[in-house]
Amino acid sequence: MNNLTKKSSPLTIKESPRRLYFLLMLILFNISSSYSQNEKSITSPASVENQLKSDQKETEKTSLWNVLDSTDNAKNRFYEKSGFMVNMDYNSQVMGATSAVNNNVGASGVFRVYGKWNLVRNKKGTSEGGLVFKFENRHKYTDNALREFGPIDVGFLGFMQSVYNDQKWRMTNLYWRQSFNNNKIVFYTGFVDVTDWADVHAPLDKFQ
Repeated sequence: MNNLTKKSSPLTIKESPRRLYFLLMLILFNISSSYSQNEKSITSPASVENQLKSDQKETEKTSLWNVLDSTDNAKNRFYEKSGFMVNMDYNSQVMGATSAVNNNVGASGVFRVYGKWNLVRNKKGTSEGGLVFKFENRHKYTDNALREFGPIDVGFLGFMQSVYNDQKWRMTNLYWRQSFNNNKIVFYTGFVDVTDWADVHAPLDKFQ
């Protein structure tokens, strides 16, 4: 009996790790498959790709002005034919303080032009590549821009609304984006804004 036990035990020891390894591979495959189906972009909401998607969702809503609806439809048709899409917006902000060291009001504005131009695409439409760009004009209305309003005018130790500065024209994004296999593999090369990846909202959104 002892000899039989000693002879059969090596087989059990060799087979068990293989079965456990195979089972572990199946579990990891199921996890990765389910994750890839529900995977969201890890870039911030302010990135060009996510901003264009957000603008697209807004234009899908019925507008009270038929002229704007027809313009959006024409822009979408032009994008399907040429691969080129461009949007622009203007944002401004005013802040005030009841008690300040210097000025009690600070105001700034930002004009943005952003878009993409897909120049390479396979016949199946699973892989594409193109330029992504964003140009901005950041300017001030008051003596100090809104970014400096806190430390200079109010005496606040820190910066508020750092985007609202007085840098004038700047190139925020200009890079080539190449995707393969339905965006499962994506490469970026060029000038990429760090805030496209440093934002915390998109990663935390996976847990909501």
